[in-house]
Amino acid sequence: MILQTSDGLLDVSGYEKKGVPVYFTDDHLLLEGPTYWIAEVSKIRSKSIRTLSDYSTILARYLQWLDDQGYGSLNWQNIDRNIIDSYTCHLLISRNSLGKPRDSTIESYMAKIASFYKWATKNGYKHYWDMEREIKTCFVDSAMMVLDTVDVEIN
Repeated sequence: MILQTSDGLLDVSGYEKKGVPVYFTDDHLLLEGPTYWIAEVSKIRSKSIRTLSDYSTILARYLQWLDDQGYGSLNWQNIDRNIIDSYTCHLLISRNSLGKPRDSTIESYMAKIASFYKWATKNGYKHYWDMEREIKTCFVDSAMMVLDTVDVEIN
């Protein structure tokens, strides 16, 4: 998965931000849905360039993980609840020595990914993640091996 930025929309009404992200596969095929979504995010005037960068990076990491796991970023629509849960577990297991990303950060990441999939649904991209269900994810405390669940609201 390749994340590039482009100023190609700079002169288009509503997209007056520099560096709008564009997503490609490793074979340089455009990832249409993710690119359209982040372009829509860039149109929100209250979103800063930093916020746009955060959103695009979160989605890029997720798409790269899909590639790394063999699902393929081009197949971002072929996900289901189990794949989403696997990605959340990947984030938990990948914590650094300082315990980052923290639970609240992971919840924020998953909320942004859920926002992308909700946008995709509203814009005619079919996928297999049942967006009507709450996201309940197991968080494992590695020191105590305690399972807990955290609810993430899908906006």
